Amino acid sequence: MLVDGVEDCGVARWSVMKKKWFPTSVRTAGNLKDKWRNLLESYTGNAERSCYLHLDKKLIERIQKAAFNNPYPKPRCTDEW
Repeated sequence: MLVDGVEDCGVARWSVMKKKWFPTSVRTAGNLKDKWRNLLESYTGNAERSCYLHLDKKLIERIQKAAFNNPYPKPRCTDEW
């Protein structure tokens, strides 16, 4: 469901995602952000193999695609004058 939420809401909208995708969960918006960060570290080549969870290959592909489409941390806009 977290991958669905990121695909729908993007990153940096954790409170919106919490209300829409996890309304009855005891997890906080910060918990969702931390879980996403951990999934990114594990499945975008930034973690040791011992950190991997055993997930379905299609789910891993969705995580990688969502990570590409929704970079985290979200780049900040800079106004250069």
